[in-house]
Amino acid sequence: MWYVAGYYHGEYAAVGLAVSEDGIHWKCANNGQPVFDPGPPDAFDEACPEGPCVIHDNGTWKMWCSGLMKSSDGPLR
Repeated sequence: MWYVAGYYHGEYAAVGLAVSEDGIHWKCANNGQPVFDPGPPDAFDEACPEGPCVIHDNGTWKMWCSGLMKSSDGPLR
């Protein structure tokens, strides 16, 4: 399961990954570290990536997401 966790590094959110063998008991993957961090300045996801959508396509995992940018008068736009 991919999810967005808030206030990563005390500021914004990132995409994380949890795994489960039974769909009831879950563990954070990747040593609890995000699998997709906010982007660089002026990127579409510089504040945080949001709404990950993931498919398994012919042996390759592919992710799409929206993102939030910082604004000059506040943290997000």
